[in-house]
Order: sequence, then C-alpha cells, then structure tokens
Amino acid sequence: MKEPLKLAFYKGEGTAADRLIRMVTRSEFSHVELVRGNAELGQQALCLSSSHRDGGVRIKNIHLNPDHWVLRDVGEWACPDRVWNYAASWIGARYDLAGIALTFALPIRHQSRGRWFCSELCADALDLPRPHQI
Repeated sequence: MKEPLKLAFYKGEGTAADRLIRMVTRSEFSHVELVRGNAELGQQALCLSSSHRDGGVRIKNIHLNPDHWVLRDVGEWACPDRVWNYAASWIGARYDLAGIALTFALPIRHQSRGRWFCSELCADALDLPRPHQI
C-alpha cells in the first residue's frame, strides 16, 4: 500500500507576513505543506514545502496544531511518491518572494524557475496548470 499524501493549509494568525499573504491572495490560508504519511491534526508530521521563514524549499517536522492547520487528502489521482520526490528534488531552492508579490499583488503573472513559494511548489509537484497562480 502506498503511503498517503496530504496537504496542510495554515490558518493560524501567524505573523504580519501571514496576514499580508492572506489579504493579497484573498484566502483564509497563508501557507501550504505537502504532508507524508498518516499524520492527523494534533500530531507531528513530516512536511515539505517552500517557506519564507526557512529560506526556501525544505523538509521539516511540524506539529499540526488543529487550531492552526487544516488537512486535506490529495486523492487517488496523484502518485504520492512522484509528487513528494519531485518537490524534494528542489530542496535548497530559494523562496520566491518576488514571484508571489508580482503574481498576487500586481497583475503580472510571474514565475521564477528555481525559486518557489509554497503553493506554487505544491501545485507544480501535483502537475496542476499554472502553478504560480495558485
């Protein structure tokens, strides 16, 4: 049986940057992580994403506080190993602050190859179209 893959969306108050991201993207969430395994809310989980706080793409154990996170199954249509391995191949890539600012604050659809913001990395790993706009 293949290991499940989930998305964890951050809804906690967070920092001023989190509030700004929610405002600019018009979303209740300010961050997203790929989550490997059978993690549930309230547990520690192995997560992969691009984080401004951490400087870019990284793998990190995160406590999924139910007051701060929402978990969603990716579903059967995505191959968990392929999605995880693709995203992990970008570990060390820088965070794309300019990309998120230009895409969501200004009507310039901008994608910087080799730099990622969280939803862009997750969407690209999931083979969604125009990942820099998600």
